[in-house]
Amino acid sequence: MKLGTCVLIPTPAPGLAERVELPGSRENLFSRIIRDPRPAGRAPRERECAEMLAGVLLATTSTRDAILDSFAEALEQPPPCWDEVELRIETEQPVEGKRDDLRIQALHPETGEPLVLWTVEVKVGSGFHSSGPVEGAVVEEAADQGAEVHQLVNYDAWLEQQPHTHKAGVVLAVTDKTDSLPAGLAICWRCVTWGQVASTVIIALELEQIPPGERLIARHLAGFILQNLASGAEMSDNRFTFDHIAFLRAVRVLASETNAVADTMVAPLAGLIEKSEIGVGKVTHQKKVVEGHQRSVVWQYLYGVERSPYIMAGVVTDGGVDVAVWIESAPRHQKKAGIAKAAQEHLDALRAYDSRWTVSPDRDWWDLEVRMPLTSLLHADDQAAAIMGFASQAVRALKETGLLDALGRAVAQEE
Repeated sequence: MKLGTCVLIPTPAPGLAERVELPGSRENLFSRIIRDPRPAGRAPRERECAEMLAGVLLATTSTRDAILDSFAEALEQPPPCWDEVELRIETEQPVEGKRDDLRIQALHPETGEPLVLWTVEVKVGSGFHSSGPVEGAVVEEAADQGAEVHQLVNYDAWLEQQPHTHKAGVVLAVTDKTDSLPAGLAICWRCVTWGQVASTVIIALELEQIPPGERLIARHLAGFILQNLASGAEMSDNRFTFDHIAFLRAVRVLASETNAVADTMVAPLAGLIEKSEIGVGKVTHQKKVVEGHQRSVVWQYLYGVERSPYIMAGVVTDGGVDVAVWIESAPRHQKKAGIAKAAQEHLDALRAYDSRWTVSPDRDWWDLEVRMPLTSLLHADDQAAAIMGFASQAVRALKETGLLDALGRAVAQEE
């Protein structure tokens, strides 16, 4: 069982190193590999630290999933099931004449469809730098010939040109560098600290989410980070309370059962969406409501165009613990305004089917939604049938009101 660790502990707590037995600096594998014989106090080398993280991600599965899910949580992107995609983890890959520190890609295992692309900029002892603009990219800061631009502006321009469904950048640093990010980036960028990576791994170790065969390398990774890469200020911000510990114990007992119940209830909705013929391509089930994005939902692209909006249905915890059916599109979708306009124009017609339909102006991804509180299932004789009935009515409303046709026109409209 994995857990969305960013929700539980966004920064390390005091005494973190004492909660799980970690090797000392003399015995730590990564300390020996990255050891610098030069003066004490010198920061570990960034390239070696990037290779360390890449090596762990390549050599493990549960540890890898915990770390990558925490990245997805920070980026507010739905993580795929990492075992069901072709996962590529590489370092020092070309970016139009430059190189990124760590690159994480997920491809469809059969079609090769590019699903996820994250570039990770690793920072240990240095700050950001500037250089000439990447070739083939339009970068406003480089309007003057020969001008230099912030390195993230270059990576951002390159990312924007890539075909992947979900693209993002991560700055992995000793301290949070959010205030140092350049303005005007087109792609989602988030800062994650090395201390947060250590917290993620330690919590996974405590909850026995990491199998015996991976525990050694996970302990050495967390130990090296805490000894060398975790900020002292960051380590003193939070403390565990009795409520936190009670919550972790409850999660350990109930999480697997809750995940299984939610996934079983939601799975038949995939057949509903397939038979409705409202979308294109494979219907995907994003599982495990007590992990990652904390939802068990099925989803499908609505239209056969790049960055198409999705139809989504299932059990969610964002904005309420509910059964929900909704339309969503990327926050920076080029046709976001047209999608919102179509949703607003059909809202009254949708409410004739269910008065709970609402537009979602203050939610980055959700455009239009209808929800049923999960507590309403407690008195249902057949809970699965209640969920199916609710979702069936919602899908029928989307089809019969003409909303889907209007959304299709908005998405296909020329600039």
